[in-house]
Amino acid sequence: MHSKGRKIHVIIATMLSLLCPGLGHLYAGHIARGAGFCAFVWVWIFSFVALGFVHSFPGLLALLLGELLILAAATLDAFRCAQRAFPSGQEMKQWAQRLCAVAIGVAAQFGLQTAFLKWTPSRIYVAAYDSMRPAIRPGDRIVADMSFFSHQAPARGDIVVLKSPRTGNLMFERVIGVGGDTLESKGARIILNGLPLAEPYAVRSSVDGQYSPWLVQFDRMTVPSGKFFVMGDDRDLSWDSRSSDFGPVGAESFRAKALYICWSSTYSRIGKRLE
Repeated sequence: MHSKGRKIHVIIATMLSLLCPGLGHLYAGHIARGAGFCAFVWVWIFSFVALGFVHSFPGLLALLLGELLILAAATLDAFRCAQRAFPSGQEMKQWAQRLCAVAIGVAAQFGLQTAFLKWTPSRIYVAAYDSMRPAIRPGDRIVADMSFFSHQAPARGDIVVLKSPRTGNLMFERVIGVGGDTLESKGARIILNGLPLAEPYAVRSSVDGQYSPWLVQFDRMTVPSGKFFVMGDDRDLSWDSRSSDFGPVGAESFRAKALYICWSSTYSRIGKRLE
């Protein structure tokens, strides 16, 4: 095989390894090494998720750093393996074998990724609305735990991902009251079980509350058993349980508990826990 052809194969193997650890080795004919790198990166990912490390921002950073190190090691090793591979003769046979190995590797990666997305309890959601300002802003990427409410009930103060009763879209809201609580609003204050609720997170975009009457004040009510009263932190921009066509919602509407911001256009907000 000519030197130019060898260089092309080395480049292809290196690029495949950059796309996914192990693919470059498969292309270079090092099946065992390729399978080893592929298995190692997925064991790393599954371990971090299963142990709950990604439920904190430092844990997510450690996961990503480990993946980058594995990717760098796999790419360098694939480059070296490719330089020693592709001897002259039987090029067509080698091409067929290596492309077949790469195809099997891609299929395996796709299967593992699909299984991972179905299994993982952690998801990243993109905020689309202003209703949870200032805690959550449109465009923020939020890491949420989808299994959180499977082993404990939602509590007051939790920021949840829930399905909108009207549109079916996913949205963020904060749990204000649980079943049996009495709630009412007096001016800008929420009265919970007869006492003013401390809400350092709440803001108002409009001082006169000109959007709708129910955004300003609602009468005393009792949250039905098994239901939750949710509100957005920006009281003048949130469509929530104060509205008659929203109302208190059941736990079945909750998809996950929001944990922290993993990405924001305001860099200082990255890593902020949502409380």
